[in-house]
Amino acid sequence: MAVAPFLPQLAEITAQLLPPLIELFGELITTWLPPLTTAFEWIAKEVLPWVIVAVQDLADTWSDRFTAMSNYLRDARQFIGDAVDGIAGFFTGLRDTVSEVWDKVVSTIAKAIGAIGDMMKRVEWVPGCRVDPEPGQQPRHLGPGQRLRRRRVHHRSGWAA
Repeated sequence: MAVAPFLPQLAEITAQLLPPLIELFGELITTWLPPLTTAFEWIAKEVLPWVIVAVQDLADTWSDRFTAMSNYLRDARQFIGDAVDGIAGFFTGLRDTVSEVWDKVVSTIAKAIGAIGDMMKRVEWVPGCRVDPEPGQQPRHLGPGQRLRRRRVHHRSGWAA
């Protein structure tokens, strides 16, 4: 409501300035609008088709390049993945093979040692070996029927169990 006393003055200023502004706007429309319209028509007929073709060519070229790059990267990723899988498979197979070979070597050695042990259990007399005497007894040679595995035996090269 504080603006109410100024309303008559604002109406008078508007009434004075409005006709020259309308005349100026009309003058701009009659003098500037036809050349601008002509310029826009010329741009639309002569320039825009070239721009549209250039943009389409640029888009097609970049689209082809991006598609090719995408295919290349996909193929490279597949190749690297297959190579890594192959290497992993090789080492997994190698681990399994080495494990099997090691198990066979250990098994063969165990069988050989077992066979040697069985053979030694059957030995009853070893020439040139004598039994370590019990305290107070004379050394004696092993004879038939005495088992080598039950006593410590002295051999020329040293003590053996």
